[in-house]
Amino acid sequence: MIEPRVESREPPSERLATGLPGFDEALGGGLLRGSVAAMVGPPDGLASKLAAVAAINMAGRGYKVLYHHHKAVPAFLKFAETLGLDWRAQGVEWFYHPAAEHHDISWYWRSAVRINRGGFDIHFADQYERIIAAVGADFFAEALGIYYSALERPAVTVALFNSYDAWSETERAAAPLFDYILIFRGDRVEVHAPDLATPLELRWAADRGRKTVAFGP
Repeated sequence: MIEPRVESREPPSERLATGLPGFDEALGGGLLRGSVAAMVGPPDGLASKLAAVAAINMAGRGYKVLYHHHKAVPAFLKFAETLGLDWRAQGVEWFYHPAAEHHDISWYWRSAVRINRGGFDIHFADQYERIIAAVGADFFAEALGIYYSALERPAVTVALFNSYDAWSETERAAAPLFDYILIFRGDRVEVHAPDLATPLELRWAADRGRKTVAFGP
C-alpha cells in the first residue's frame, strides 16, 4: 500500500530562476525550490506553449528538466520553434506517457522516483486536463499527495491545465497542494504565490529578439 508521508512539508527558501524576463523579478528571483505550481490556460494550449519555452530556457541555464506530456506528437513545441528555440537541445528530457495509464496510482510514486534518480530540478507535467477527464479531480489530489511524499529532492513541479473547467475541478479538490497558481487569459496572467499577500497581474508577450517570452506590468 502506498501512502503519503504524514510529516509537514519543509518550507523552501532557495529559488529556481525560470529565465523568463520580468517573471523572475516579479517573484523575487523565481520559483521556490520544492514548490508545486499550476499553470492554467485556455483550450488552445497556451499554458503548454509557454511552459515549453520556460523548459528550454531553464535547460539553457544549466537546470535539468523533465517535460512529461500526454500527446504522442507535442504540437505545443511549434510555438518554441517560431521563437527560434531548439527544443532538441541538451538539458530537457521529453517524456511521453498516455493519459489512460494514469489510473494506476502507483504511477505517481514511480514518477517521483524518476525525479529522484534522474536528479531533475524541475518537472513539467503537461495536459492535465486529460488526466482530470480520465481519473477525476479527487483521485488526482490523492495521487499528487503520494507523488510529493515520494520526492527526495527539492524539485519544482509544474502541472499544466489547458482548460479552465478542469482547473476548477482540481482547485476544489487539491488547491492547498499548490504553492503557485498562474492563470493565463489573453495576454495577461494572474499570479498567486506563497509570499504575495494579493495576486499579481502581469502582461506577457513573445520576445523574438531574445527568443523567449517576457513579462511586465
